[in-house]
Amino acid sequence: MNLIIKTESRLERAPDKSIWTGTGFSYQFWERYLMVFDTVQPVARIRDVAEIPPGWNRVDGERVAVFPIPHYIGPAEYALRALQTNAVIKGLAKLTDAVLIRPPSHVANLLAPYLWSARRPYGVEVLGDPNGALAPGAIRHPLHWFFRWWFTRQQKRQCARAAAVAYVTERSLQQL
Repeated sequence: MNLIIKTESRLERAPDKSIWTGTGFSYQFWERYLMVFDTVQPVARIRDVAEIPPGWNRVDGERVAVFPIPHYIGPAEYALRALQTNAVIKGLAKLTDAVLIRPPSHVANLLAPYLWSARRPYGVEVLGDPNGALAPGAIRHPLHWFFRWWFTRQQKRQCARAAAVAYVTERSLQQL
């Protein structure tokens, strides 16, 4: 069975179509999921580049193929690509593969309602607390208070409706 795993990653695609990361989502990160699933498809924002920066690591490989969504950074760039991004995300909910979302994440907030309306079971791997991460002073944006409320609300809903939930911490996230 294939696992579609939603990430908030922004990756780069080389001219040879290989996918690369400057963060911790290299091929080795996805290998743990391959112990259970036949293939893994990370969903990530992809930007085409002429060359990969030195020190970056390959993401795709045997049994790992990235499912691309349009590249954007922040709310303004998302607004420019919203229709295209939402169309791709909606299509994910129609696939028969296993789905794992990793909130807090805007892409998870887009995908979850499609999964709910399709009555698709999914898993959640909670990575952090948006209420704490978006606390006053954490980001400078006129709508920071809305983002804080919205991401916290959405994450709680995603966890409540999930078939399975895993937390990256021992206790604190579960209590929240």
